[in-house]
Amino acid sequence: MKKVLFIHHGGIAGGAPLSMLYTMKGIRDKGDYQPVVALMHPSEKLHALYNNNGFATIETTWIPKFMTWAGSEGKRYNPVVWKELFVSWTKWKNAKIKLLDLIDELQIDMVHLNSVCLSNPAEILNEKKIPFIWHVREAGPNHKGSRYKFIQDNLLATEKVIFLSKAEQKSWTGANEHGTVVHNFIDFDQFDSEIDVTSTIQDLEIDVNKKVLLYVGGMKDFKGIIPLIKSLKLVKEKWGEDFICLMPDTFVENITTASRFEKQVVSLIEKNGLKNNCRLMAFNPNIVPLFAICDILIFPATQGHFARPIIEASGMRKPVIASDLNCIDELVIPNETGYLIPPNDEVALANKIEYLFKHPEVCKQFGESGHHFAKENFEFNSQMDKILAIYQQGEVHA
Repeated sequence: MKKVLFIHHGGIAGGAPLSMLYTMKGIRDKGDYQPVVALMHPSEKLHALYNNNGFATIETTWIPKFMTWAGSEGKRYNPVVWKELFVSWTKWKNAKIKLLDLIDELQIDMVHLNSVCLSNPAEILNEKKIPFIWHVREAGPNHKGSRYKFIQDNLLATEKVIFLSKAEQKSWTGANEHGTVVHNFIDFDQFDSEIDVTSTIQDLEIDVNKKVLLYVGGMKDFKGIIPLIKSLKLVKEKWGEDFICLMPDTFVENITTASRFEKQVVSLIEKNGLKNNCRLMAFNPNIVPLFAICDILIFPATQGHFARPIIEASGMRKPVIASDLNCIDELVIPNETGYLIPPNDEVALANKIEYLFKHPEVCKQFGESGHHFAKENFEFNSQMDKILAIYQQGEVHA
């Protein structure tokens, strides 16, 4: 079996670590590959996520991230931007040397980079002609400055690049269309809309007479939790306590040590009288039961990106209300699998929530259409076959 070093750039939260886990399972079970996971931001939960699925993990905190954020190159006096760049610069040369030593030590045959921010590994892998896959899951920024150009040059020099959507591919390569679009996928054996949810309802103490919304963006500004809370205030004016919004990966254990944004979210919920409507919950990788018990998935992002929860909701026959942004608009068929609304428009979001609350037959219709759409475009086996074909490009088989 060929050994593949997967490098994960982030923490436990979000869809990226789960997407990588599903990809690793696919190439192991359908191909002839043995994945090993390198964690740049290790934690007990992140180690467990991969170890419990049979994958060895190592810690590589010395790899720098080199990200370009929308508009940030124009913010010359933003201390966060300069700090990130300085940390990347100080780690850069040593990281490339250590990566080569690690590849030699573990006898790695191929590397799989799980984010566009991994230009440091990409640069040395291209230079040394070491086979690797670059899995890009972020859209390019509007501002095409020096950092963007540096990342773009590395992408165009890489033979095997995977983009999650057409919009992301275009944002980095323009008319070049370098690389291959392979959407994130779901395993329909796992995302089964017919699962028994009795225990989940009991454990969460949910009133079966209440409408249930699901938001899975966590405590991230760009996922749209602020406009969501503002819209829920409007919904409450008409529905009172007759609905609940489940919010996994938002639980704040200690408000005194919480981040400023976390404090802002908690304060906004309390200020708008939504403590009984917003259920802040800890992170749980097994999110299928939450999809099963919800009536509607809400994805009010303020920045466009591939949104795994949307296709998971469709797979679970649930309607979606999401922001009308690049990448996201490839995942929702307007008025057929759900609604697309302007980002940051809490009134439009509240109106669509209330409409679906009043029309469960529309929810069912959207859910069935969404399931068919997900089966056609995001099914595990078909998407994994595309990834395996990219892995095998140029390989010599006996």
